[in-house]
Amino acid sequence: MSFAGSASSGFESIKLDPLKCRDGSRPRILLAEDSPAARVLTGALLKRIGCNVDAAEHGEEAVNYVKNGDYDLILMDIEMPVMDGVVAAKQIRTMGGNAAKTPIVALSAFLADTQKSAFWQKHFDIALAKPAGKQQLYAAISQILKLQPAPSEQRPDRSPQTTGSCQDIEENKLQRILLNICDEDKAMLLATASFEISKYSSELAISHHRPNKDGMSNALHKLCGLAATFAATALNNLVLLLLGDIKNSTEGDLEKRVQIICECAERTALALKEKAKDLPEVSE
Repeated sequence: MSFAGSASSGFESIKLDPLKCRDGSRPRILLAEDSPAARVLTGALLKRIGCNVDAAEHGEEAVNYVKNGDYDLILMDIEMPVMDGVVAAKQIRTMGGNAAKTPIVALSAFLADTQKSAFWQKHFDIALAKPAGKQQLYAAISQILKLQPAPSEQRPDRSPQTTGSCQDIEENKLQRILLNICDEDKAMLLATASFEISKYSSELAISHHRPNKDGMSNALHKLCGLAATFAATALNNLVLLLLGDIKNSTEGDLEKRVQIICECAERTALALKEKAKDLPEVSE
């Protein structure tokens, strides 16, 4: 099992030839991702590089997809409800036939933990850090499927970028992410991300006051993945720092730190919501 690092370079606007299987067909990809926003974004990137995509919301649904169809590659988020990615990958490996041989890529916001797990190495072919960008997905799929598309001249996109005033979001990075999304999907994507960040912020606050350690951990992990995907660096750093300190039992004033994270999350959610409203309406 091999590992790829940060996906930040994947947001650069590089022109890539569409991927093709050796018979000339489009690669058929199964994407298992429980976050609607991440599912829309990753699915759009996969389609942009030439793939046909089926999307599952959790591991059990992914297993059912594999039972009823053939795929060239499976992209599997690790932390999902109903059935997580590790259990789903294990079940797929025991199916036999072509299904058991299908390459499976682990998508993980916590790549260091992935690297330490011998169990994961047994069932996955490669691990990608979330959020996986366009170039990283392109390289991984090419590597695993041994695809050899004709090289094209790589030309950086020189489209002008707007510098925003929101300190909670890296405006330029978010603009580059949105360049890979169809206009009609941008507003929905940002609104969905805003809703999810607000939702998990509330879950974090509720879980802290109960207290519910598992609920807190789940909310923090979800916020971390969303923040990394949508260029919310301030939120991502706060969450990662708290997760590390909780692991080492050095979290200090937990109530204050949860409050700071929730406030940052709500600002981030509001900023994404406002950006969704500012997008021009797409005519029918």
